[in-house]
Amino acid sequence: MPTTLTPDVVNAPTSQAEQAPGPQLQNAQHAPLAFESQIRRYENLHIVFWLLKDLSWCMLWKPLGVAMIIPTLALALHITWKTRHHESEWIHNLAVICWITANAYWMVVEFLGYDETLRWFAFIPFISGITLICGYYGVLWFRKRQATRANQLQAPASQTLASVSQV
Repeated sequence: MPTTLTPDVVNAPTSQAEQAPGPQLQNAQHAPLAFESQIRRYENLHIVFWLLKDLSWCMLWKPLGVAMIIPTLALALHITWKTRHHESEWIHNLAVICWITANAYWMVVEFLGYDETLRWFAFIPFISGITLICGYYGVLWFRKRQATRANQLQAPASQTLASVSQV
């Protein structure tokens, strides 16, 4: 099962000046830092592609807009693949793929001048992305609730043992 990124990994230093000296992959503690840095570089490039695609759509630059779908979606797929072992990152990146797919479909429909009713099919990937995110946070909520209940059930037992040992 994929693992989630811990807060210390998410808030890890990103510049070389903030990181400890020496090779980053020296031990397991540094591996998340190297992974995080690599993914951030991909994400930053991905944003450039995405902005160029949307700018082209806005300015009605059809050839560039359609051409930018390929690197934007390809990099989103690559980022998603790279984050597949980190549950939270993976789910959010799947939702980004849904968003880009819906967005690209909508752009192409507008560029090609198809009937306005075809635009509504973009609803499918948009809803898929929202479902992924809501499902993920629903599962997190359920897990937290179950853990809280388990802790509450264990607390009376440990209090009983403590009171018995005092006697």
